[in-house]
Amino acid sequence: MPGLEEFRAGDVVVQEGELDDSFFVIVSEMPPFTRARRSWAPQGRDCFGEMGYLNKTKRTATVRAKTD
Repeated sequence: MPGLEEFRAGDVVVQEGELDDSFFVIVSEMPPFTRARRSWAPQGRDCFGEMGYLNKTKRTATVRAKTD
């Protein structure tokens, strides 16, 4: 399926400071993310990166896959 990406546990999905040129829809569970060296772990399914994608700005958080 075009646009479908899979990540292994520990993979960086997006990196803080990179230019936003895509956004992600979580189909299993939202991974924890780090912003300014603080970590958050959202609950449930969600999406991320949409505001930066629309505004073409730099990412403000790093997201790593928690599981495969």
